Amino acid sequence: MKPVVIILFIAVTVGVSAYYFDKRISTQTDEIDVIERSLAGTSAFIHANSTIEFAGQKDMVQLFSIARYALAPALIKPYTTGSDTLLAIQKKEQNDSLVNTLTTSRQIIWQTNDSLYTYTLSVTR
Repeated sequence: MKPVVIILFIAVTVGVSAYYFDKRISTQTDEIDVIERSLAGTSAFIHANSTIEFAGQKDMVQLFSIARYALAPALIKPYTTGSDTLLAIQKKEQNDSLVNTLTTSRQIIWQTNDSLYTYTLSVTR
């Protein structure tokens, strides 16, 4: 009888631990979740076959990858002056003068910010 009780106790303990671990992981918010929620507002402007250029500070390679993930299946490529649509993302506390110049010379069609970044979607005039 004792071995059955011990096995049941271990099984219940493992089940409760797995439940709380899953609950903790599923409720945590990371940078990808924040960016994905912020870029959700672009869905009215960006269609599946759209080509959008990305502009941001030089150290934002990871952010470029996250934007590509969040906006898939649209094609996001680095800024080269070839596309009429531009997605500019800047760190909230650090504005880049080049990115500011790019966005002010274009017509802004969508803009938002969150706790980390400022997002601007613009088209050529």
